[in-house]
Amino acid sequence: MVAEIQSELDTGDPPSFALAVVRTIKGPLLPGSIARVLWSPKVRATQIAGGYGLWFLKKAAGPQWYMLPVVHGQVPFQPSYFRFSKSACPATVSTSSTPVTVSDLMAVEFAAALPYYVDAQQLYSIERGFAGIGNSTVAAHKYRILRTSADPELKFLGLAGLARAGDRSAIAEIAANISLIPGLKVSRSLLSDAVRSQRDADPVAIQALGAIALSVSGHGSPEGRGRRARVHPYTRHAAVPGTIARQQRPERT
Repeated sequence: MVAEIQSELDTGDPPSFALAVVRTIKGPLLPGSIARVLWSPKVRATQIAGGYGLWFLKKAAGPQWYMLPVVHGQVPFQPSYFRFSKSACPATVSTSSTPVTVSDLMAVEFAAALPYYVDAQQLYSIERGFAGIGNSTVAAHKYRILRTSADPELKFLGLAGLARAGDRSAIAEIAANISLIPGLKVSRSLLSDAVRSQRDADPVAIQALGAIALSVSGHGSPEGRGRRARVHPYTRHAAVPGTIARQQRPERT
């Protein structure tokens, strides 16, 4: 669900906070309702009021809910949910078909949030969430739109998504814009994933993939030489983080 924190942590055991529901993707909580969310001891935070974005919750005893962080381990507060701008409006996202599935509804939320990112951490979180959705007609349509973006980060996010789906024209376009890749702060890792996922015997595609892999890896720099093996174009599968794979568990909302 998309929601906003309405309070700081209380002094309960465990501590909790109030979360105001704005939009519901799945589950019984309705827009306008308030969820009392139990705090995870693995999430570090001081001031949290005003946090707005996409949350995953699991039902606890009585009227309370558990917060399910989107990343594992001891993490700061902000990366524990998908931070969105309040300006993001799903109604403005064009789709090729009516969003019906949970994956489609989440894709719309991520697509609406992408143009409003304010820092690299937020963009990385939203991009990874969007890329991790998997099969969705909404996501596929949005990748084609992002491909035309004037923002290089969003443009290469779109191209990476299309490349993972086997679109040779996207691979060719990435190769044609290879000079922009070193300047990417976030989307570069998604390009690496897209290149590593390819299995294409076409000589032209192979040549393009090889050039992209060297650019993505930062070939020529000490850091790039250390990374090069991880972005080899013939690696069969990309290691896309699975933070979104848990979204369809029935107890979440």
